[in-house]
Amino acid sequence: MAPKVFLIFSNKSLLAVAIFAATLLSFAGCQAPAEQGVSSISAAEEVSWTRDIDDVPFVNDEYFEIIREAYSSIDFSLEFLKGDEELRGFYKENYLRLLSCEVTLIDKDTQEEFYLNEFGFMDFTKGWEQPIYGGSADTYDPANYLYYFYDIDGDGSQEICISDGTRFVYVFKYDCDLDRFFLWHELGPSWFSLFGTKKLLYYRPRGPEGNYGLQLLNQEGVVELNVSFKRLSPRFENDHFKFSIMLPEYTDESIIVSLPESMIEMAYIKTLTGNYFFKVTEAQWDELTGEFFMSLEQSKDNLKEVTFTFEELFGIA
Repeated sequence: MAPKVFLIFSNKSLLAVAIFAATLLSFAGCQAPAEQGVSSISAAEEVSWTRDIDDVPFVNDEYFEIIREAYSSIDFSLEFLKGDEELRGFYKENYLRLLSCEVTLIDKDTQEEFYLNEFGFMDFTKGWEQPIYGGSADTYDPANYLYYFYDIDGDGSQEICISDGTRFVYVFKYDCDLDRFFLWHELGPSWFSLFGTKKLLYYRPRGPEGNYGLQLLNQEGVVELNVSFKRLSPRFENDHFKFSIMLPEYTDESIIVSLPESMIEMAYIKTLTGNYFFKVTEAQWDELTGEFFMSLEQSKDNLKEVTFTFEELFGIA
């Protein structure tokens, strides 16, 4: 029986911040030393590399079975949980306190406290050029932001996600027992977006070509799984699409087994995080990614259902 093969990050912060940046650098053929604190499945390899996909063999049946088993445990389904409807008004009232800067929020990573108009891209005193949803402004105004309001952590209560439509999504959670507000997760300028409860989408299409991926979050908003796949366009007449699949990466240090060296020799890409992409057939790609793309199609309408302007969410013009 083929061994279970997954990747892990021993430094959990690297997974959330650097994982796709490193992958994209490797796409461009960049080479750099392996990150400190990252558990690689091949300790002998210390740099990233990208091979010409036409020079790489399709992964054989034995090793595709390893990839298939790794993907079989991933939940690609999409659900924007609405939370307890009876608590909806209660949480809206409290998030309005946060937006009105009556109370502070806590950044769980640093334990620093901020009023909302002092936090990140909403702090106008830092001289940011402010692309504001719905217009331009030079002072903090909650009416100038876009809001997503749903149960993102799956605990039955609603969280509020604030975005300027371009550069950030900040997710805040209200702990009613402590009467405190916490930064649960944040997305900076990137190709990531919200993808339902406990999930983030990576979506970077370029015409029919594209890079796609999924991150799963735990109850605390920390990335616990990352997976990615890539479709390459034909490069010349009578050419065809090429497909590659990345092995899943987990933060759970108990989920790790070394890959056979002969499998690594078949890899198309080694990322800066020590992971590997493998060339697969279109049928294999469809098998492994079919549920993901079904969810991607549904996500456009589902996200709209939990998207609001300030006036729509709070009834305040």
